[in-house]
Amino acid sequence: MAVSDPLTPQELYDNYEYKVTAKALKREYPWILDVGVEEDRINEYNLIFIDIYYDPYMLEDEYGWGLANWLIRSIEDGREYNSPYLSTAFKTTYEDAREVQDEIDETIKDIHNSPAMPYDLKLPGTRKLAIGRWVVPANYKDTHGIPE
Repeated sequence: MAVSDPLTPQELYDNYEYKVTAKALKREYPWILDVGVEEDRINEYNLIFIDIYYDPYMLEDEYGWGLANWLIRSIEDGREYNSPYLSTAFKTTYEDAREVQDEIDETIKDIHNSPAMPYDLKLPGTRKLAIGRWVVPANYKDTHGIPE
């Protein structure tokens, strides 16, 4: 698919809308550790799919969902865990996790559509951000530990 207004990774990282979105998500959802992108996929579609790096234990505490066994094993083994669906990491229904995903998607859209966002600082053309993957980083255990 031909992408209108291609971006280099550095152009994306320097983009004001991207920076505001990343900062807003981390502030609104304290369990979001970081926001990133797979650099080789930035220009694959007009949508720019971002990775949400999250703390599964903080998210578990906030929503009361248990962690799925495969997520716990990935953390214990020091492996990255990622999925396009938040529900696969927890003992919860797709619908319950989808509510959280939809809320975050709505935050991303609200920032993009905000009249407070100057047009010249937005992503170019029809480019927009969207959730791509939910990621628990490979070094999670080393940097955060595992709660007892």
